Amino acid sequence: MNSKMRYALAALLSAMLALPSTGQTQSRLRKAQPGEKLQPFTLTEMGGQDFAFEHRPDRVTVLAFLAAYQKRSERALDDLVKLVSELRRLEQPVDLLVVISGGEGIEYFRKKRDGLSLEAPMLIDADDVLWGRLGVVVTPTTILADREGAIRWIRAGHGYDFATDAQAGLNLALGIGAAPESDDIEPVRSLTNDSAEDRARRHARMGQILARKGEVESGIAELRKAEALTPNVIDVQLELASLLCAAGRPGDALTALRSVTPVTRIEEARVEMLSGWAHRQLGDLDQAASRLANTIALDPTSGRAFFELGKIHEQRGEIRQAMDAYRHALAIHYGEPTD
Repeated sequence: MNSKMRYALAALLSAMLALPSTGQTQSRLRKAQPGEKLQPFTLTEMGGQDFAFEHRPDRVTVLAFLAAYQKRSERALDDLVKLVSELRRLEQPVDLLVVISGGEGIEYFRKKRDGLSLEAPMLIDADDVLWGRLGVVVTPTTILADREGAIRWIRAGHGYDFATDAQAGLNLALGIGAAPESDDIEPVRSLTNDSAEDRARRHARMGQILARKGEVESGIAELRKAEALTPNVIDVQLELASLLCAAGRPGDALTALRSVTPVTRIEEARVEMLSGWAHRQLGDLDQAASRLANTIALDPTSGRAFFELGKIHEQRGEIRQAMDAYRHALAIHYGEPTD
């Protein structure tokens, strides 16, 4: 392999895995507390521009941590947009910021923003830095800071009472309307462990955060807990299989995938991609190539599929085809034209 190919491969591997060295990890993730000031941070907007947040005096800030293709995140965003739009119509000083984990789902959120005519920055937290700083482990999570920049309300998840609670919290933060006569709103409402689904979602989110921080085995352990609580949930099984492949455990990854019955085209593409990745690690190159070809047919934007295809060509000594596949994967990762 020549030096140019080695450089491309190293850059792509780093980008695809997006796992910092273990020396930068944190053994515990702190949680934001009521009364704490919302500290400044800098993230990247979907358009690629840097966005530097610092509390603006006498303005209320709503931070919404969301995931793509998740019904609860969609409902939370819809509710927040309606509430914020109405408050802005009444000339109330409210800022809504949407934070997206990793680089996944950018196109989804771009379409969502356009469909809602949403006037709010949509920010990419590629390495879960802000998520980790605030202790966010589930999507959606909504954090509300008052006019002084102090955190007043946190809601993890979405339920039938979400809009009512959020409205009450906003009214209190803005100093408008009457405070609830009962305990209808709490200063901070965190995720409760009332159901297996709630606990599983918490473990799954923690697993994703730990993996992005380089603690892959710890991430796998968290996803195993989620799997035990809610067997055969597609998102959990796919994330578990991905981490098992990243940890070099392809046999375990294929076992996890056996219980997955994909419903959507994207889910089918992920199953095929992960199967191709695992079979490539096992040395079954023909099966891997076939699975990856299926992936690309289902989802031509799967950078990981092209990366794995490049690895197969490289193992077969097909250097030109390997370089083409790596270049294609890099172009997808960095949002460049692939033609």
